[in-house]
Amino acid sequence: MGWIPNNKTVLLAGVLLMATLAGCIEPGKGETLSIGDFHFCAGIRGLDMYDEHPNTFKEGEQIFMYFELTGFEKKEGIADIIQTLTIITPKGDPFVLEGKPVESYVMIDEEIPAKDMDVLWFDNHLPPVNESWAKGTYDVKIAVTDRVAEKTVSYNTEFIIL
Repeated sequence: MGWIPNNKTVLLAGVLLMATLAGCIEPGKGETLSIGDFHFCAGIRGLDMYDEHPNTFKEGEQIFMYFELTGFEKKEGIADIIQTLTIITPKGDPFVLEGKPVESYVMIDEEIPAKDMDVLWFDNHLPPVNESWAKGTYDVKIAVTDRVAEKTVSYNTEFIIL
C-alpha cells in the first residue's frame, strides 16, 4: 500500500505550488541566507570593486566595510532587507555615530529591486578616524534580515585603531 496524504499535506502542497506558479516567492536558489566576502576597505565603488585595507586604522583614515548577501528570497522580483550595525568600543560602550549609539543601528531598511540578482552588496562606512576615537579593538556585529524569507543572519568581526 502506498503513502496516502492527509488533508494538511494536500493543502500545504497546494499553497506551495500556487505560490511557485504565481511567482510570488522566488527562493534563493537553495542557498542558505549568508553574509560573505567581507572586507575592510579604503574605498568601495560597487560589486566586487573595492580597495582592500587591513583591519587596522589610524587617525585620518576612513573605515569602509564591504560584504555580500546571498541566499535571500524575493517577492515579485523585490528583496526586502533590513541591515543593522553594532560597534562596541574598546571600553565596552557602543560607538556613537551622529549622536546616536551604534547598537543595532539601522544602516538600510528598504525594498530592493533584485529581479535577476543572486547577490546584494553592502557598503557600511564610518567617518574618518580622529583623535576622539579610543585606541584599541572595536567589536563589530552586522545583522541582515530577509523579510521575505523571515530569516536573519549575522557576521562578527573587529577592527583596531592604532
